[in-house]
Amino acid sequence: MSEYRMTKSTGMVVTLHWSKQGKWADRKRDWGNLASKTCHAERVGDDVWLFPKSIAHTDIHEWLDERLTSADRAIVVFPHGSKGGASSMSVHTYNA
Repeated sequence: MSEYRMTKSTGMVVTLHWSKQGKWADRKRDWGNLASKTCHAERVGDDVWLFPKSIAHTDIHEWLDERLTSADRAIVVFPHGSKGGASSMSVHTYNA
């Protein structure tokens, strides 16, 4: 397992598990194109993405709802708290 040191502020981390049912490769490719080209997210693992703060949580929720099937899963983690730094993390799961 590789170590990743975050040197910039991150809006959220999204981890995906594709079920390999249906056209999962198309869904995975579509998500990758959206994340990297539209949102300027950084891929740090097979299916782990770092999204900038400029992307709204509601946008991520909408994009996951559009692309995940009932057998796919995702976890979204984002910091929240004071302006000086996050005091805690929120975790949202999809189909888990």
